Amino acid sequence: MNFPSYLCSLIFCTLPFFSFSKNVVIKGTAKTFAGKEISIYQYSDYITFTKQKLGSGKINNDDSFETNINVSETTKIVLEIEDMSVSLYTEPGMVYNILLSFNKELNKSNVYDKKLSLTFPFPQKNELNILIMEFNSEYDKFMNNNIIYLVKRDRQKISSNLKVFKKTQLEKKQFKENNYVYAYASFVFAQIEISLGITKKEENDIKHPSSEEYIFRNYLKNSRVLFNHPEYMNLFHNLFNEKFESIRLEKGTLLIGALHEQMPLQKINSYLKNYTYFANDTLLELFFLKGINETYNKKNAPKKYLLKLLEHYIQKGVCPEIRNIATTVQHRLQNPGLAIGIMAPDFTLYDTENRPIKISTFKNKYVYLGFWATWSIPSIKEMTILEQMHKKYNQKVEFISLCTDGDAKKLNRFLSKYPFKWTFLYSPNSYEIKEAYMVKTIPSYILINPDGTIYKAPAPRPTGNAERPNEESLEKVLYHISKTK
Repeated sequence: MNFPSYLCSLIFCTLPFFSFSKNVVIKGTAKTFAGKEISIYQYSDYITFTKQKLGSGKINNDDSFETNINVSETTKIVLEIEDMSVSLYTEPGMVYNILLSFNKELNKSNVYDKKLSLTFPFPQKNELNILIMEFNSEYDKFMNNNIIYLVKRDRQKISSNLKVFKKTQLEKKQFKENNYVYAYASFVFAQIEISLGITKKEENDIKHPSSEEYIFRNYLKNSRVLFNHPEYMNLFHNLFNEKFESIRLEKGTLLIGALHEQMPLQKINSYLKNYTYFANDTLLELFFLKGINETYNKKNAPKKYLLKLLEHYIQKGVCPEIRNIATTVQHRLQNPGLAIGIMAPDFTLYDTENRPIKISTFKNKYVYLGFWATWSIPSIKEMTILEQMHKKYNQKVEFISLCTDGDAKKLNRFLSKYPFKWTFLYSPNSYEIKEAYMVKTIPSYILINPDGTIYKAPAPRPTGNAERPNEESLEKVLYHISKTK
């Protein structure tokens, strides 16, 4: 089944994704998680993938929970409990009754990226999540049934089967009646077609179009840009992956000269519009933001000029979404996080007796700051190794283990069972500290200089390169530090 541009225009230009911000209720049961915090996030954009916290709540003693967020359009959110997460699609004004659980067997190979299981105790026919789950299930079956053709790279057979499968799915009444799901499925098919190099020559084509041109024409050309649709943005990234850099460095092109000579943006835009993909101003600007985000830290990139272009998009971007993304990209590039030599973020923490202590209190010594949790088995395992390093290097290095549980009672119970001798602290607001130190997994480590600046972030882990051959050895780093004056 082809996906003609007029149909693309009909559907995607009329998708009613936007509305005024409305309350969304998320409630249900989180088995065995009584007393834990459940947090809700979304990505502020799908260029920088910056996480934005929407809300949180505590899970009751009977495992029940209820929390509220506000969304203005269909939004994919992420629910997190400790280091476990799961996604949910939400629509303004809806109530979601869900059951969350953790299956150890399904996660036995996931040391850090652990997945919660989400089910609907009272599933509603044709509800958005149910439809997406139905499509994903059919897609998985199709891929499993055709794995032999994928392995053999039998493009003709897999393309033929895909055409039938695509037609069957997109003609399902329940998918056609839900614009978001129809778009979701269509963009998934587009990504398969990119990977297979599927293309087709139309009557008015002078030459056979490339796969990328075919995908652009049939899925993006006549549609509005769906900034907050994950599968649209996945397709966008797949289609334009490193495209800006390849055009920038393409021998004989004007773009590389235009960027380095800091030509006016209008002239660069007019040059890029020679490419089929960029007749749409919004898509062109989104492409530029993706390109700047990817290229800025590469060798010979004209950084000052790229920041100048970002400032232009912040002030004069074609729509609010472009201006917002440009602002986020600018912040990300100008604040790269915990670069070596910058001052370490300072926070007030608490010891086991609830006495406040600032991280800056430990100036004049190196600080090996570890983020851990009482529920994290890898954390406890690494502490047994860290114990030996503490004995060897504590004269030069202050070892601090920051408990992210945010609960003094849990910390004290842990220390009564594992009486380690270095400094243990906690914070009731560990989320902000983890964000400031860019902690994505538990455990994580930061090494701070005696003057309070970052020595290394992230720092090597106590398990060193016994388990991770390519990772720097903490023992080696601490030994080097111990020999410095």
